[in-house]
Amino acid sequence: MTVSKKPQILWVYSGSLAKTLHAATWLNVANELRHFGWRVTLMAVGPCGYHQIRGVEVLCVPRPEVYFFRHAVYHVRV
Repeated sequence: MTVSKKPQILWVYSGSLAKTLHAATWLNVANELRHFGWRVTLMAVGPCGYHQIRGVEVLCVPRPEVYFFRHAVYHVRV
C-alpha cells in the first residue's frame, strides 16, 4: 500500500458555487492549492457528480428545495 505525500483537504461550501457572487473566493483558492500540490476536493450544492465551475472541478451534492428538508438532507449527504 502506498501513502500519498501530498496534503489533502475536503472543503465544503453549503451553497451553489455556480450561483453565488463570491464563488471566486472558493474556486480561485482551490485552484491555487491544487497548483501547489494539494489534493483538494471542493464540495458544493448542485446536480449530483463532478462538474466544472469556472474551470475548477467541484463535487456537487443535490439538495431539495423545501426549506427545512433541504438543509437536513444536504447535511446528511455531506
